Amino acid sequence: MMDRMSALDSFGYLGRERLYYRQLMYWRAVIEQHQPDLVVFGTIPHLIYDYLLYALCQKAGIRTVMFESTPMRGLVFLMDRFDGESRAARLYQEMLLTYNHEPSVLRPETEAYLQTLRGNYDQVPAYMRRAYKEELPGRQRSTLGTTLKKLVDLPAYGRYFRKQRAIITQKFSQPRSYHVKKGQQPEQDSYSRVDDTILRWRAKRYMRRLEVHYHQRAVPVDLDRPYIYVGLSFQPERTSSPMAGVYVNQWLMVDLLAKSVPQDWLVYVKEHPTQFTPSMNFRSQSGRAPVLYDDLAAIPNVRLVPMTTPSFDLTDHARAIATVTGSVGWEAINRGKPVLLFGHPWYRGCEGTFQIDSQSDCVNALQQIESGLQINYQKVRLFVHAIEQVGIEGYVEPHLKIANISEQENAALIAGAIREFWETSLNEGENHG
Repeated sequence: MMDRMSALDSFGYLGRERLYYRQLMYWRAVIEQHQPDLVVFGTIPHLIYDYLLYALCQKAGIRTVMFESTPMRGLVFLMDRFDGESRAARLYQEMLLTYNHEPSVLRPETEAYLQTLRGNYDQVPAYMRRAYKEELPGRQRSTLGTTLKKLVDLPAYGRYFRKQRAIITQKFSQPRSYHVKKGQQPEQDSYSRVDDTILRWRAKRYMRRLEVHYHQRAVPVDLDRPYIYVGLSFQPERTSSPMAGVYVNQWLMVDLLAKSVPQDWLVYVKEHPTQFTPSMNFRSQSGRAPVLYDDLAAIPNVRLVPMTTPSFDLTDHARAIATVTGSVGWEAINRGKPVLLFGHPWYRGCEGTFQIDSQSDCVNALQQIESGLQINYQKVRLFVHAIEQVGIEGYVEPHLKIANISEQENAALIAGAIREFWETSLNEGENHG
């Protein structure tokens, strides 16, 4: 979890241990002094300070609530803990009791989103194409008309100059960085703009070399072979720490799969595209080392996949997909492929997912898949309907802001959701008491 604070191995074990105990004592004192009934987190706790508070609350029996965003536009929902059964999953199980095979009626924007996941690869939204770093046929190119339209877009000029001013201001100000300078402690906060610039340059150089190392061990894939497709998650990030538990070391997931698949099956592993994205190298540098790719490639029935291999092709030809919490799993379910989950993503409990906590879980899931398991897509839609029922249309992070909802309206929605969640949890506690 503290890997994100390390700038090319600048933050060692002793420094991390020191920070852990200082934060632990601080939050214990806060809880003892204020004795809260409820602690609210804007998202799943995944930084050292908020995760320690969350863990202490769990130990002390203090109720917690956190928000989880979904890929469906503007749809977020609340849960009391990230590794338990969500309210959406519970509602989905209740809905299954009266399920009559009728298609669920969903929001128009949700319907459109699901159709893109099930459509041809060239229908995938542009942001997903860029994320996969794969060129698609039929890509729209600039025309004289679009160029002239941009030239007369007066508000765009204002946005451009504001952006340039922000960039210039940033260049001469102290960076907002959580990286710890080698030989110093986090509270010293002496990380300068020069330090940040040097780190970003060194990180890009390191990640370029690491990408070359990856491709030297990648081999062309045979899509006609039976295989499990593993999409690695970007690290360091909350999607693996804490949401993957022990499988934060994704080698453990791949190793377990390799030992569990039928004898003639392979395990295809593809790195997350953002891991090598230059703009993210200042973070991704602490999430990978060459030895990971060496260890994966050394497993006899595991193959590293070239980054240029389209992810949807890998999904569509796979017997199943495995991931800790990645969106590759959600995309797979919508394309009719079962998913082995080694972590706790927002879509756990959905039709077509298998929660893997042990090798026996893995073997049992693979036996069902080998026997020809089919996914009922109408049940996937029913799960989405449950998400819509328990969720709210709002946002908790600035970059997810919805244009047609003002900040005041959003604040009211968030506050109302917290109040409703609190009242419901109290009633559930009384019913179980």
